[in-house]
Formats: sequence, structure tokens, C-alpha cells
Amino acid sequence: RVILHTIGFELSIDHPFKFLIDCAQGLSKKRLLEYNPTKKAKLVGKDGQPMGKPQQNNQLVQELAQNAISFANDSLHTSLCLQFSAQQIAMACVYLSGTHAGIGPIVGKTWLDLLDGISAEELTSISVQILELVQSNRRG
Repeated sequence: RVILHTIGFELSIDHPFKFLIDCAQGLSKKRLLEYNPTKKAKLVGKDGQPMGKPQQNNQLVQELAQNAISFANDSLHTSLCLQFSAQQIAMACVYLSGTHAGIGPIVGKTWLDLLDGISAEELTSISVQILELVQSNRRG
């Protein structure tokens, strides 16, 4: 309360939403992400036929962004915005989204290679805080 009173109850933060959409689209355009083999085998179009590369890429971006937005929404219930930049939170949300959706870096790359501007410690800290919140919400 003292801090809020000192700053006049004015707090302005950047939201991670724009950054995570840009991150997901950028990784997709550079063809740096792909579905894991198990998930890829299950991808079929509306006609029941296997999806082509363009369809897979569109679905990958949509699924990655949708899940990342959900994780970003959850992050707003934490103090992450006071600890990390919006870009770092967005990168962690994209990472969590990919992990959740069976999407990963292409062979020879790691998430840290793709997510420029975040360290392993920062990625871990943000991810753990979001996952702890998600798990506590499931239990209670």
C-alpha cells in the first residue's frame, strides 16, 4: 500500500499480447517451428485428407497464438509485469504454448536459440510462475 500511495495509485504496464503475436508470426514465417511427429501425423483437413504445408503452418500459428494468449492472460494475475518486460513474458508464453500444443523448434534448434532476448533463467522463472498459477486454479 505504501508503494501504491507513493506512486499515486498510477501504474502503467505494457501488455505482452502484441509481442507474442509478433513472436509467433515471426517464428512461423522463418519456418523455425514445426509440430512434433506424433502431432503432425494427426493433422487432417476438413476433407479428412492430410494437411498440406501451408495449412499446417496456418494452423500452427493460430494454435500457438491462441494458447500463448491464454498463458498471457494468466500472467496478468501474477506480479510478472513488475519483474520482467512484456517482451520476455510474451516469449515465455509462446514457449509454454508450443510445449502445450506439441509445437517445437526445427531440428538443430532450441527454444533459447529462437527466443532472442531471454535467458534460460528468465524463461524458467516466468514459466514456473505461470504454471504454478494455472495448476493452483485447477485444484481450487
